[in-house]
Amino acid sequence: MKSEIAIFLPTLGGGGAERNMVNLSRGLADLGVSVSLLVANAIGDFRGEVSEKVDLVDFKKTNTIKAFPDLLAFLDNHSPHVLLSTMNHANLVAIGAVHASTSNTKVVVREANTLSKTKEAARSFKGKLIPQLVQAFYPTADHIIAPSEGVRCDLISNFTLEASQVSTIANPVVDEKLFSLLSEEPEGDYFSGDLPVILGVGSFSEQKDFPNLIRAYAKVRQERNCRLVILGRGPLKSSYLELIKDLNLDEVYFPGFVSNPFAFMSRAKVFVLSSKWEGLPNVPIQALASGCLVVSTDCPSGPSEILNDPRFGSLVKTEDSHALAQGILNALDSDSNRYREARLGRAMDYSVASISAKYLALFRSLQNPD
Repeated sequence: MKSEIAIFLPTLGGGGAERNMVNLSRGLADLGVSVSLLVANAIGDFRGEVSEKVDLVDFKKTNTIKAFPDLLAFLDNHSPHVLLSTMNHANLVAIGAVHASTSNTKVVVREANTLSKTKEAARSFKGKLIPQLVQAFYPTADHIIAPSEGVRCDLISNFTLEASQVSTIANPVVDEKLFSLLSEEPEGDYFSGDLPVILGVGSFSEQKDFPNLIRAYAKVRQERNCRLVILGRGPLKSSYLELIKDLNLDEVYFPGFVSNPFAFMSRAKVFVLSSKWEGLPNVPIQALASGCLVVSTDCPSGPSEILNDPRFGSLVKTEDSHALAQGILNALDSDSNRYREARLGRAMDYSVASISAKYLALFRSLQNPD
């Protein structure tokens, strides 16, 4: 393939979708592919992680829709073989730009989340409108990528997509840089003393359901001395602090967004994913690579596919703090070294190199359908 792949993103902010696309752009470039990373506004924590092999194009717009003319001009002037986008509002812009352009670019969109669950939880007009637009416009894309079988089935069942239109390709999560960061000292002194650390990581949003983790921690503290550290940021932090006060808890810490969460994972006793829904969450995979024990809610979609063997971690019912507390207690009583190699092996199924090769194979099949 010649210039081949353009990847469109709203920003380079500190979320899983952005990290995945930065990793994928690097992985494709390492395979010898010419890659352009097109960003509506290239601000964010991952800007410094964009590979020097990748052409970073910053449209410098205040929102994704305003980047439409710039994206259209790029397609008309450069005509990449494939435009890949992720995050559904960016996907809609990408589909519209390709259809409006004079290029013969194929448009591939990646749906990052279990969209029917996002639709159920929507509160704003935009949140309710997006799934309707997805149903109207995703079928006009050349292909759709789901990061898990759960997301793929959700798209086919609830958004009238043909099975042949949607492929499952997991997230590109694990690489040499992740392993090199494990040995760094984490920010702060959260691992001082002998208290085992329970770790949560994610945006402070309804989806991640950190109140469930906090309530579970309150139950665990009745039986074990331990510490809870939650990495991330978002609008719900004040409500978490109120809950902690109401439960009269201590040893709960919110360091915010940290540049190296992997150093925390390598030192924590147990990583907990407390989400109500996901697409394919990166953080349990990163925790497996770090050697950390993993407890996750069995939410749609992804955790049951990642933790498809009890050696890798345990699954508990969503929105059930009693079940989550018991899972954490079981992990605290477990030998961290048991099945460590199995956990690492599972994490390597999500290596940047292997997942990038799967994306490239799909892109080539779209160019050469016979």
